[in-house]
Amino acid sequence: MTKKNERDELMHGEQSDKSMRKQINQFFAESLGMPIKSAPRTDAISKSQNRSKFNFMERNSIHMILILSIFAVIMLLLLSPLMRFEKIEVIGNQDLSKAEVLAASDINKNIPVWQLLSEQNYFTQHAKNNPQLKNIKINYLNMRIAQIKVEENSKVGLINKNNHNYYILSDGRLIDNQSEDKNPQNLPTYEKFPDYQSVRKVATQFASISTALQHSVSEIIWSPDQEDDEKLTLIMDDGNKVLIKWSDINKKLKYYPGMVAQTDKNGTFNFQVGTYFQQY
Repeated sequence: MTKKNERDELMHGEQSDKSMRKQINQFFAESLGMPIKSAPRTDAISKSQNRSKFNFMERNSIHMILILSIFAVIMLLLLSPLMRFEKIEVIGNQDLSKAEVLAASDINKNIPVWQLLSEQNYFTQHAKNNPQLKNIKINYLNMRIAQIKVEENSKVGLINKNNHNYYILSDGRLIDNQSEDKNPQNLPTYEKFPDYQSVRKVATQFASISTALQHSVSEIIWSPDQEDDEKLTLIMDDGNKVLIKWSDINKKLKYYPGMVAQTDKNGTFNFQVGTYFQQY
């Protein structure tokens, strides 16, 4: 055998030994449950995990930027002059001016739209601090125009207490008359009333009749007697006199205009028991 042949056989034998050892190692590793190391695969997994973390952080950053941008836009809109009312209307007011209604309600022309929308209950309750305001209702004609509908406690009379004049409201409360004119609205005066409770009872009844009929009365006199402890004497602007129970004002006084139209004489219209007219 030549040297070349000997060398080839030796190399073939070494390769066979290496292959055999590799197979034996793999057999034992699999039998013992030992992991077979693979460096290239581990590197691939590590790179994949890093890429996933980066994508997650990138998505979170985009979401945060989007939220902050929306918040900034909302704040700019709320502070913008475009989010304030161009006009605030007041309707239904008789005794009170627009400025008095707005002041009582704590509303001003520069109030933001969002505040009037979100705090309606506060403004409604605040308005009631003024005894002349029974209620207000806030409506929105559009996003630039608000309308405040007013329900007043109207003035139904005037009374003098301790040499000072007070207005009587439809719910019976008294408010100070600060006018230099003793009776600027030509309201009926309440005379000889013994206490506040009697004033309140008559005022609430009187407030239920028409405004025109209210204005036809110049005096309301508390005048009970032995036969009728609810008796009132009304002095009318047309020169007539009316006798009536205070509890019957809203039920019977409405017939007065029709009865007056049937006579050209002045006298007393008695509504206490039945209804009859007695000429002066």
